Amino acid sequence: MSTVQKPPICRFIEVDYQLNVGWVHPLLTSLSSHPRLRSKHESWSSSKLSDFAFAVETRHGTLREIVNRMNEELGSLISEIEAKGDVSMYIADWSNGKYTCLKPAFRLKNQRALKMVLYSVNALIVESRACFENLTSFYREFVRHYFDKQVSKTSAYAYVAALAGDPAWANDLKAIRDDLLHERSTWLAFQVLGEPVQRYEAVFTLNWRPGSYNPGDSMTFSTLRGIQKGLDDATFKLTETLKREVEALN
Repeated sequence: MSTVQKPPICRFIEVDYQLNVGWVHPLLTSLSSHPRLRSKHESWSSSKLSDFAFAVETRHGTLREIVNRMNEELGSLISEIEAKGDVSMYIADWSNGKYTCLKPAFRLKNQRALKMVLYSVNALIVESRACFENLTSFYREFVRHYFDKQVSKTSAYAYVAALAGDPAWANDLKAIRDDLLHERSTWLAFQVLGEPVQRYEAVFTLNWRPGSYNPGDSMTFSTLRGIQKGLDDATFKLTETLKREVEALN
């Protein structure tokens, strides 16, 4: 008989947990009503599966807030550039095969917003990769526990990434996360789009040297959007796929 150890903190207020996504609940409904799997499902609350499911749920909710905050701060920085009027002298250009720029980099006054954008993009990448790893761990443990099926970590990574269709999002995520954690840090620039009316879209450089925007040295905002869409699609597609497998099991 196991004993419950007294925690070092004896008095505390626990914060109410509210669902943000509910990604796994349709699957839980199918499991709890399945005659063959109901007994295995009784251990859900004490299993690693519930830990992985909680991690994915919590991270998806956090990621949405990170994206919202980053978009708000980027909007304020873009407004600052637009308020300047003519910024043509600040536009760096590679169109003639060499890097040219009339004036040094544009100095943003709202340094707090700039730092929040950098903080947000770093958090977005790290939390997205952690969520992807939680998904693959959930998948491996789920098929082992309910279907007695063994899946290697490498196979699970490939399977979950492909659930979104094109797995490129997962490859981008891994490469950027590894670079951020072990090698370099991000800085902000804005890609100038549109003629004659200009608009600005964030691009994050991993190379501090001016004009360094090769694919391995930077990530565009569209790359970030692709990562988020891929993670969202893979999460809900995993639930749908496992639910179908559960319901097909006689």
